Amino acid sequence: MDKNLKKVDWEVSQKTIDLVKSYSEYTENEVVEYYLNCIREDKKFKEWVLKKRNNKVF
Repeated sequence: MDKNLKKVDWEVSQKTIDLVKSYSEYTENEVVEYYLNCIREDKKFKEWVLKKRNNKVF
């Protein structure tokens, strides 16, 4: 598990922030971490991101 944590500045509604925070507490971070890692491994998403100009995701 990658523990190189960094705060980010995203525009996300407070409702979404509260939902993710509560779910993370409910699942003790395990499920949220799992799904975020699934996003990182999504091949179609990677292809899409790599096509974007000035991407810094991967």
